[in-house]
Amino acid sequence: AAAVQLGYRAGMLVAGAGALYLSVFFDWSQVFQVMAALILPGMLAVLIGPRAPEDEVTEPETGADISTRIMAWLETAVVEPFADFMARPAWGMILVFILLYKLSDAIGGVMANPFYVEMGFSAAEIASVSKLFGTIATLTGVVLGGLTVARFGLLPALLICGVLQGVSNLMFAAQAVIGHDVSFLIATIGIENLSGGMGAAAFVAFLSSLCNVAYTATQYALLSSFMAFGRTVLSAPGGWLADHFDWVTFFVLSTFAALPGLLVLLWLMGRGILNKSKKSKG
Repeated sequence: AAAVQLGYRAGMLVAGAGALYLSVFFDWSQVFQVMAALILPGMLAVLIGPRAPEDEVTEPETGADISTRIMAWLETAVVEPFADFMARPAWGMILVFILLYKLSDAIGGVMANPFYVEMGFSAAEIASVSKLFGTIATLTGVVLGGLTVARFGLLPALLICGVLQGVSNLMFAAQAVIGHDVSFLIATIGIENLSGGMGAAAFVAFLSSLCNVAYTATQYALLSSFMAFGRTVLSAPGGWLADHFDWVTFFVLSTFAALPGLLVLLWLMGRGILNKSKKSKG
């Protein structure tokens, strides 16, 4: 989980801070051309790299018509993975937790850039502090998140990191009071991204733990899609909140947005449902 986050965040560093720095010297059309060209090495690595061993799948008889083959594929690739996941205790509540766990981070994060601009920070300051230093803080958080999981266990780590994610949004409320202060922005971004990286590492480990080895690809795609839905769609009201409240109130409200996910996690932990899910997976 930590390795996946490290690679992802390194790419975000190049596309975030790198793009902002380039925009100082080139127009945005040229910047986007450079960003598009940087995708090519990854594509080539996928094409050239060795293929992972594939699980054996029972093929329908050679004489089977195309509709039989399609139905057989749907059965093994779609129906069985979904049925396996829905056989878990309280699978619906697990999905609700996945939707809500990163909500506080998402609501606060969606308005971060407009907040920086309104506070008077320049593009170079945003690139240096938010993108460059922030990415380093996130990567550090990813490593700390992995260590937290190893030290306390997956579920307690989710709880610890979830609390830190929510509380860290209060740093932005303090930043709104202080205003344009680069030193305090460094502290704000450092604490926010450190806790966000810890939560991301623990959360990816949690999603992976829910997957049955026989259906890893489909089930992880399902779970990560729910995670993305919560991060993007459910965070949409963040813009409305920022329009109707001052920045201090907005970031305090975003902190409280962490509570629903944490309450669902405590409910699942209290009933031992996540432990039962692990046993049923095995």
